[in-house]
Amino acid sequence: MKEYLEKALRQEVTIDEDIEVFAKLPLAFKGRYNIYKVETNGAYWTAIHPKDEAGLVMLRKDRIRIEKQTGLNCAIFLDQATFYVKEKLMEEGIPFVIKGKQIYLPFIGYLLANEHNRELAPVYQISFLTQKMLLTAIY
Repeated sequence: MKEYLEKALRQEVTIDEDIEVFAKLPLAFKGRYNIYKVETNGAYWTAIHPKDEAGLVMLRKDRIRIEKQTGLNCAIFLDQATFYVKEKLMEEGIPFVIKGKQIYLPFIGYLLANEHNRELAPVYQISFLTQKMLLTAIY
């Protein structure tokens, strides 16, 4: 995740596992998530990375609880996500990072997506109407 964040944000990112947070949280969090302390360009925030598939409702509630405990913004690191989950997270303003695909960190002001970028094929022919419009514009 660190390499993807550094490549996409074009800045140094520090990610350290934060074990001390588990002391303040229920034991279930230790089995459910890896919790990281992240620093990007002087801004500190936490991130949770689910160990297994986690439902959207559980992610919402757990993220809020971790934000309250740490006092820092909390993002969700995901390996993959469905279109519905991504749209719901963005709609509700929940920060997330999908490895290799998308970054949404509204507390820093980032929304980057590589998923739907496509390379345009070179154009060798143009239609008659386009030719006519270009010639008219040149004259």
